[in-house]
Amino acid sequence: QLDGFVARRREIAKSYSSAFTDSETVRPPEGLAGVRHAYHLYLARVAFDRIGVTRRTLFERCRARELLLQVHYRPVFMNTYYCRQPDNQAAAARLPVSCQYYRETISLPMFPSLVAVDIERVLGILSESLGQSFE
Repeated sequence: QLDGFVARRREIAKSYSSAFTDSETVRPPEGLAGVRHAYHLYLARVAFDRIGVTRRTLFERCRARELLLQVHYRPVFMNTYYCRQPDNQAAAARLPVSCQYYRETISLPMFPSLVAVDIERVLGILSESLGQSFE
């Protein structure tokens, strides 16, 4: 079943990524040459600072339409135990790329049983919630 699940996730990812191809707001995940991605998660990056919508606002708008987005994963140094450690007090300043990635990234629904109408619904709600158009 695993091969079938991965194949379906790759199809879904292709649909999402195709919708974001010309977007200046949402960037699809970047692939690496020679790597076959299983798309356990579909992590898109949103230019929140460019559009004047916060991630919290996006999540609330989507939740109101019964679309649940997620955040995966928070940088380790931000977790309670680690942020209290003296060596991590200035971690954000030392790790600006990690922090930027975390601020911009959202996880879209990604599971093998999604069908075309589900994907269109996700993209439609996301489009309306961001005030952007995706084809």
